[in-house]
Amino acid sequence: HHPSQSSDVYDQWIQDHSDRTMLVNHLDLYPLIASSDCSISMTSTVLLQSLYIGKPIIQIKYQAADYDFDIYKFNLSYLANDLLSLKSGVNSALNHTSLLDEQQELFRSLFPSEPATQKIAAIIKSILEKTPHLA
Repeated sequence: HHPSQSSDVYDQWIQDHSDRTMLVNHLDLYPLIASSDCSISMTSTVLLQSLYIGKPIIQIKYQAADYDFDIYKFNLSYLANDLLSLKSGVNSALNHTSLLDEQQELFRSLFPSEPATQKIAAIIKSILEKTPHLA
């Protein structure tokens, strides 16, 4: 789970699946994603990173609060509103690989495929050139 989130929503799931589920907060993220079958989170860039490398994702939305980014609204993830839909989402995510292919294709069409660092640097340079007192 995300370090800023409470683990309460995961406790029952972990208890029911303790033989194959673990809650991790302080390890290198990328080997964990690579070794996982899917990623589950409320809202996090980890979901997008997981989808990018070919892992199905499930966005949990147990509360009515607005999230930073409702990934499921873009058909990029499964949505879990409760424990039953989480279980259904995990089963679907693990058994429908053709949907994952569609989600990855959609993801690549929505997000840039090249690093943005050079573009951002050029924009900052342009702003600084126009406003020398900021440089």
